[in-house]
Amino acid sequence: MKVRLVVLALIATLLPMGVAAGASTLHVPSQYPTIQAAIDAAAPGDTVVVAPGVYTENLTIDETVHLVSEYGPQSTTIVAADADSTISMTLETGESPTLSGFSITGGTALFGGGVNVYGGAPVITGNIVSGNLACNGGGLYLLATAALVRDNHIVENGPDGCSGGRGGGIYLGAQATAGAATIRNNVVEGNLSSVVGGILVNAAGPAVIDSNRIVGNDTQSSTGIGSLDVANYSPISFVNNIVDGNGGSRDVNLVIASSNPGITIAHNTFVGSASHAATIEMSYFSDSSRITSNIFANSTVGIDCPYEADPTTIARIDHNLFTGVAATGDCAGAGVGDGNVLSNVFLDPNYQISGGSGAAIDTAGTDTGVSVDHAGETRIGVAPDMGALEWTGTTGDIVADAGPDQKLDWAPDL
Repeated sequence: MKVRLVVLALIATLLPMGVAAGASTLHVPSQYPTIQAAIDAAAPGDTVVVAPGVYTENLTIDETVHLVSEYGPQSTTIVAADADSTISMTLETGESPTLSGFSITGGTALFGGGVNVYGGAPVITGNIVSGNLACNGGGLYLLATAALVRDNHIVENGPDGCSGGRGGGIYLGAQATAGAATIRNNVVEGNLSSVVGGILVNAAGPAVIDSNRIVGNDTQSSTGIGSLDVANYSPISFVNNIVDGNGGSRDVNLVIASSNPGITIAHNTFVGSASHAATIEMSYFSDSSRITSNIFANSTVGIDCPYEADPTTIARIDHNLFTGVAATGDCAGAGVGDGNVLSNVFLDPNYQISGGSGAAIDTAGTDTGVSVDHAGETRIGVAPDMGALEWTGTTGDIVADAGPDQKLDWAPDL
């Protein structure tokens, strides 16, 4: 009973501001036999609360209806009934539905096997999205949307037999009419795609990718990108993420137009693998881009710039620590210096800096604008620490495990 009360109390905090005072709550299955029947009966601003069970249906949401489970994703599962996205949202500007507390599985589609979103500003939080297939966006496909995707486990989604597919975990594309997409505090793990295993950002407009754990994603191509591929014309903030054990030839690929206001990659911890020619490969970047205060470990090259045409347009690369890595490849002006250091760094199993890694402690850039770390702890010291997690003076007391278990009592312990 305590868990149920906690979940119901959280519903109000999950719903966007501006819900109509006369909004109703509809219950499945006590009032409506299926989730879709309740969604169809709901008016804008209404909440649909779903009791535990397995619901075999493909859902369509096209207005501000708040869909939440009563007890969370471990006890409430939506399985696609047909070969389509498990859940589809087609929204107008200003529409902001909520999707919270479900296991979402079994979808097979060209775009968005688990959740396919077009437009609006939905809040997708506290879900497990797994076992879905799509050419693009095996887990989530987000197009022209200012979606907030937070505290989800997006795991073990894959391609649907197509070649050239991207975004095994998440595909984010096309700029929203208003606002910016935010992908925060998720676990994106064990996803597979033809070319980009983890997250693809493609001409998506402004976006924030913050405090995620992006690990163990892979590609079917030996030249693929394991964790993040960005081809964008608007500013992107990639901060406080833990990136580890992804396949492909490099973890992060950046293709940034010269007109782009810039991308910021700050306070991330990158742990590479022997397959990586480089952790970050940059092409066609703007001089307003910045890579700062990161830890790069265990790749052949930390940052590489193979297509650099004009050395004056190099991004600012400063205050990074490289360990077990051949520094910054052939990026002009980005060798050891400007606060970049080559040194051993020791990380505990939770990716936290250990006390013996002084080169990473209080040595990050002082003007990154990142005031908290991956775990939500305040960054402290004369200068903040490099990497995703601040050293707190002890080892192993912060678990670097983004996802629902940090926010919702009923969330999975994966």
